[in-house]
Amino acid sequence: MKFVLVFLFSFISFKAISAEESTDTVYKGTINNRPVILYLKEYPNPCGGETGYLYTGIYQYGTTLGKNWLELTITDNGKGNFCMTEFGFTGVLILKKTGNILAGIWVNPDGKTQLKVNLKSVEVSYKYREELEERLEKNTLLKSRLLIMKKTALLSLLVIILFGCTGKSQEEQSKTMTTVSKPTVDLAQGSKPINFSAKTTDGSTFNSAANKGKYWVIFVYDKSYLSKSESYDMVTELSETYKKFGGKIPMVGIANGFSDDENAIKQLFANANFGFKQIDNTQGPEKEQKVNDNVFCTPAKILIDPTGKVVYNGCGGKTETFDYKLDSLFKSGTIKI
Repeated sequence: MKFVLVFLFSFISFKAISAEESTDTVYKGTINNRPVILYLKEYPNPCGGETGYLYTGIYQYGTTLGKNWLELTITDNGKGNFCMTEFGFTGVLILKKTGNILAGIWVNPDGKTQLKVNLKSVEVSYKYREELEERLEKNTLLKSRLLIMKKTALLSLLVIILFGCTGKSQEEQSKTMTTVSKPTVDLAQGSKPINFSAKTTDGSTFNSAANKGKYWVIFVYDKSYLSKSESYDMVTELSETYKKFGGKIPMVGIANGFSDDENAIKQLFANANFGFKQIDNTQGPEKEQKVNDNVFCTPAKILIDPTGKVVYNGCGGKTETFDYKLDSLFKSGTIKI
């Protein structure tokens, strides 16, 4: 009976935290002069931690409420500094809160592109706030995770009430939570990624299962590398690799990043004119990723052996290491021509 009472008390406590103690704020402003709307929810951390709060949030480009939102994983240092990472690590918002202002930068995962961010909290109607809450819960990326979070929160509160908090810092708890979510296609060296398929930019379908029993190559890069910069020309580099080995070993390219201009991204692919097929894996307001990979350092050159194991994963450009690796495999007879 005592246990039942404790459980009921914990359930009531959870409902109270969800409905009464959470604080939601609507911010409007710009990222690189483009209008955005950000919806931020703040919850008391039952264990306190470094800041005493937990956060969830989503944001979108545009001035009216749309259907496609970017989920944010949010941490802070208790001093008004926030790090908001887009789901899939497509970008990071590094912001400072001063009064009702959030200001800072949006950073591309390649570390090269940084855009100015200016947001200000605004008062909105009850109906507007309800619509935002509905989008938060129905967001395609959040829906299943929110359900798990709610169930986990209920269980956590029960454990806290029965046994007390663990005393772990928010950073330690975040590390534990991060391990729960695993990437769908693991391309880390030594791993054996599952088979995947996706439509390529030429309209055909790439299926990795077709390369079973063969050596094959995956290039993963941010879409920004499809344009030549002052210091690096990835298109020429990968084209040279394809010219040397493309006729002997299957190759495919996966372009990641954010894109809200379909015509512009199509033009980038057309201008690159690679000999190998490319998968447009960019995401935006009206588009989702086709392949959920775990490659965060790009451009990445990945070699998979006939057993399906990643035997090489090199990051960075302006190097011939990958070409040397392929050349040695051909010269040793490991890969038969």
